Amino acid sequence: MDERFQRLEALIGRDGLEKLENSTVAICGLGGVGGHAMEAVVRCGVKRVRLFDCDSFALSNINRQILAVEETIGKGKAEAAERRAYSINPDVTVESYPIYIDESNLSLVLDGSDVIIDAIDSFSSKLMLITTALERKKKIISSMGAALRTDPRLITTGDILSTKGCPLAHKLRNELKKRGIKEKIECVYSTERTKKNSSNTLGSMQIVTSVFGEMAAFLALDYLLDGALRGESV
Repeated sequence: MDERFQRLEALIGRDGLEKLENSTVAICGLGGVGGHAMEAVVRCGVKRVRLFDCDSFALSNINRQILAVEETIGKGKAEAAERRAYSINPDVTVESYPIYIDESNLSLVLDGSDVIIDAIDSFSSKLMLITTALERKKKIISSMGAALRTDPRLITTGDILSTKGCPLAHKLRNELKKRGIKEKIECVYSTERTKKNSSNTLGSMQIVTSVFGEMAAFLALDYLLDGALRGESV
């Protein structure tokens, strides 16, 4: 037994741990939400992760992004996430791509991934990723808006087509309806009313982005474990 994961194995069993070890998770966007999701996925024993983000870390990221520290300022988020993953588990296999997700590279994102965590900020890329994943019958977990919120108790999960209180989800829902999409899309969202902003910069804080990321990771892991994390046996 790998001592790193002995407490996890005690909880989900050897079969469950082997399922996670043999799964591949793609994480698109490695900021406040995606960075925490990556951390959770790797600490839960997933041994193959695929990381996508074209951005680099700035000082303004430190208040809410787990991968943003003094040593990573100015460095690419995909590179920093890869190093972090290896520092948690040297046996993990990481593919990191410092790319902006668009129509030209959707196949790269989707092919070879058992589940995709969408933590993208760009609306057009998010919509494109979701619709293409559905077309190709790929499991996707999508994060809605975490900015302008302060109460992590109001973060929940559900079908994007029935969310309430999230402007981003509302906008996505309208676009999906225009395309005749009715399939269930699991997402993480908040029912909290967005706060007024004191500047043109979207305010956000770590106690919210971290919970969004952990919830997204939970949904992805639960999918890989065939619903066991939501079952009575766990």
